[in-house]
Amino acid sequence: MKVTQKQINNDSNRRSTTEATQSRWQNQLAQMANNSTEAVAQRAFIAGINNSPRMLAQRQRIESYIDPDRQQTTAQRVEQNANNTGLPDHLKSGIESLSGMSMDNVKVHYNSAQPAQLNALAYAQGTDIHIAPGQERHLPHEAWHVVQQAQGRVLPTMQMKNGVPVNDDKGLEQEADVMGIKAANAGHSEGFADAKAGLSHETVHALASSSSIVQRVNKNVTALAARRLNKARDAINYTKATIPRAGNQTTALTAGNINPYFRLKVMRNEQPPARYGHVYPAPPYWDFTSDAARTLARNNPADYVKAKARLAHGGNCGEHADVAYSYLRVNAVGEKIAKCSIDGLDHAFVLIGDLRTWIGDSDSEIAVADPWPTQAKATLWEDHFAYTSWHMDINQNRSMVADGQDVEPLISAGLQLTPEGQQVIAETLSPVDTAHFVGNVGHLWTHPRASAAGKEYDHLDPAGAAAGN
Repeated sequence: MKVTQKQINNDSNRRSTTEATQSRWQNQLAQMANNSTEAVAQRAFIAGINNSPRMLAQRQRIESYIDPDRQQTTAQRVEQNANNTGLPDHLKSGIESLSGMSMDNVKVHYNSAQPAQLNALAYAQGTDIHIAPGQERHLPHEAWHVVQQAQGRVLPTMQMKNGVPVNDDKGLEQEADVMGIKAANAGHSEGFADAKAGLSHETVHALASSSSIVQRVNKNVTALAARRLNKARDAINYTKATIPRAGNQTTALTAGNINPYFRLKVMRNEQPPARYGHVYPAPPYWDFTSDAARTLARNNPADYVKAKARLAHGGNCGEHADVAYSYLRVNAVGEKIAKCSIDGLDHAFVLIGDLRTWIGDSDSEIAVADPWPTQAKATLWEDHFAYTSWHMDINQNRSMVADGQDVEPLISAGLQLTPEGQQVIAETLSPVDTAHFVGNVGHLWTHPRASAAGKEYDHLDPAGAAAGN
């Protein structure tokens, strides 16, 4: 269809007229809203509070505390009384109103990497609140934990491997849920200013600055999910003991001077490329000493990988998943297990549960054993970084109902490293070459967690016991 310049100009004029009309209507609506009975009443109500005798008396008392000879300017006083805690004003007000304690010494660390080190979404420690990226919704809960710690009611109930004491008392957690919500709501009430006037001069800082107890975010799971999470945790721990460092994780490669890479190459019977003046022995790196072991290895590939890993202690995500799969075959009898990946993501892991579409388990009851991340932790499928709700998109490399058969020892009995393989798994690079390798070799990862961002939980079963942690 041919469009003339005149038609274009007419269309442009009509759009301009329409936009101008819409703008006038928007201005009229805004004026109506600002001058409505409700808006006028609300402004009068707020002004009445600010100019009430009690508020005026409170401001006079505050002024009387200041030495006239040392009075600051209004701007300086505002700066001095500014909320620099990181707590939203209404939440800070609500916490102070309900607890009778000043929160002035609290410091909120947003987008903090610290919670991940404790496998948490957020935590409170003394007057510091650490919030992982995207987890601001936990701030009221953690703010009340600061009060609990300041009151001396928080004692460590467990200890992390790094020695950090942790409290996961269910009663304190429920209280923090309730009081955090109340505080967030109380801070919006018009009567708060009067309540704040009666605050004690005792501060949280004086009571809690020496506290070293951490409180974390929990997630309740079903008994079935808890049982599977425990199996996943055991599989992860076993795999980590068998393959301490992944062959494509930058932290592992740096710490091991690239030795994990050489171990990976031996696992896959691949000769490492010549680099930095080094030429490495060529395969084969493995030798079967019996035909029976060779046959078992061919028919049980995950158990074969596990047998090799017990000798070479290397691998990437695929080898990690195979070792976990072989472990679960023996130790999760009756459960459906599958070594999986999803389209578009080069990563392997093990799912525990029924993956059938429509009639399988819910995503909140399927557990993931993913030992490859540097800080691997059992997760639910709905919380894993590779999660998809459409099970048809999950590729099952191998699957079975765990039958309890332990085939790996039979394979191991007839399998050994060749002298060439033994030499390559002992190789390392110098610190200088290590730094160059990490900076220039592709397909290396820095992936600390198995969970998706914002979904790192401490799981509790229906009885309140820890599951999969």
